[in-house]
Parts: sequence; C-alpha cells; structure tokens
Amino acid sequence: MLTPRSEPGPYRVDAGFYTGMPAGLPAGLEPGVGAGVTRECGCLFAYGARLAVAGTTESSQAFTTSDVDLRLRATGSLHHSIGRGELSLRLGAGVNVVYEDRVRNGGDRAGLTGDALETRALAALPAADLEGVLALHLIGPWLVIASGGPTADILNGALHGGFVAELAIGWQP
Repeated sequence: MLTPRSEPGPYRVDAGFYTGMPAGLPAGLEPGVGAGVTRECGCLFAYGARLAVAGTTESSQAFTTSDVDLRLRATGSLHHSIGRGELSLRLGAGVNVVYEDRVRNGGDRAGLTGDALETRALAALPAADLEGVLALHLIGPWLVIASGGPTADILNGALHGGFVAELAIGWQP
C-alpha cells in the first residue's frame, strides 16, 4: 500500500526521452532528449523553462539531409493535483534553432566540391507548444512525467505544425 506523499517543494526538475516533428524537414519524427525546470506558485499556476535536442536524417535520390533541432521554451502552466498525480496544461513559447546539413548523393564521385557538394544552414524559428502533462509521484521526491501535444513554428513565412511528446523522470524535493 502506498503511503500518502508529503507536500513537495515548489521546484521540479525533469529529464527524459523526447520525440517530435522536425522543424526544418517536412516529414518524419526525430528522437532526442529533453529537460526542464518548473516552479509552482502555490496556486494553480506554474512557470519554467524547457530544452530539447533532437535530430533526424532523411534521404532522397538527390540529397541526404541531416537536421538537428534545439528547442528552447519559456513555459506557463495550469495544474491540478489529484492524490499522487497531477494534471497540467502547459503552454511554451520560444525558438527552434535548426541546423541543417545537406549533401548531394554521389557528388563526391562526380568531383563536386564546396557548396556544389554540401550546404549547411542555421536558422532560428519562432515557435510554441501546447502540451497536456501527467505527473505521478512515485517514491519520495521522484516522479514519472508524460507530456504531449501540438507544436507550431514559422518557417519561411508559413506556419508549420507538428506534434511533440516526452517521457521523463522528475525530481521535486
């Protein structure tokens, strides 16, 4: 039988496995890692910051493209505790820093060099996420946290949407 949990402190740190739609490439899911820190205000509101790093490689007949996304967010959330669990709705706003490396397939055999063979790009895209979060206090200050929801960024002047999810272990002393 589980013992009732003691009242946790206002700070929570978590880290875990992240997946989401790439900001720069039009298809696929990119695996990665994510982490965050949250401060609860003692009411229904909490705020914090999140970071995720993920990458993927896609290939076509002409190119092999590698994409690495660094997602930085400031967050605000509404949360409600239910026994040992907690439900939250978290809104994050920030930037996706995207690094893309594109190599022309077979270009080295054809004698291509420089930009004819490989191009690199770095871009910062404004972005936002809206996630549902479920946290369960396991033992002492340790939690398991699952989150997911839609994300959007602005790429080349157009709105680009997708989905993000994370499964993490948290610590809230």
